[in-house]
Amino acid sequence: METSTQQPDLSMYPPHVQAICKALGWSKPPEVSPERAAELDAAMAEAREYAAKFWAEKKRAEREKT
Repeated sequence: METSTQQPDLSMYPPHVQAICKALGWSKPPEVSPERAAELDAAMAEAREYAAKFWAEKKRAEREKT
């Protein structure tokens, strides 16, 4: 059986993943278990919710200031 030494093509990943991999010198992103991926998705959803509340509050405070 012949093994390939060809580097994985980063172009199959989204631009932000490509940029992170290039910055870290990785040829591809690390593998993540489905359980860990679910944890990361939940954390990102929580962060998005927090950010949305933060910006809504900031806009409300700006409107009240004027």
